[in-house]
Amino acid sequence: MKPIKPTLPQPYPAEAVSPAALTESAAKVHRGARYQKRAPNNGIVVMTEVLKLALDDINEATVIDKVLILSLMPSLYTARLEIDGQTFLLTEKGTSIRRPSAEALKRVLSRAQVAEYRMIHSSAYDEMIGQGIKVENQMDVPA
Repeated sequence: MKPIKPTLPQPYPAEAVSPAALTESAAKVHRGARYQKRAPNNGIVVMTEVLKLALDDINEATVIDKVLILSLMPSLYTARLEIDGQTFLLTEKGTSIRRPSAEALKRVLSRAQVAEYRMIHSSAYDEMIGQGIKVENQMDVPA
């Protein structure tokens, strides 16, 4: 059986724009594309497209380089997939997939060929103690 890779949508290149240039007319240029705002860098906001991959498009021949299991809150997990250097949000019925455990996400992806699973957990400790500036506080461990 010949491996079939999912059709990967072509992303828009990352754009560097000033915050003032993010107008409604600029948003209309990329109508239909969902963007994720990256951390500001010297007053420049970098916008990158969030690519989606439907769970129904994954089969036995799908090769996934890395699965990033994101811990959103206790008993709520979602996944991002890295395939050929591109990151995809895993979706189910049009919205991001959510499961009550990391193992439940692994079972969903068991039909694909996955090279590596990683768990990413963000801590809210800085918010709980009233720290003014959000510090990148993520833990990335093998899942």
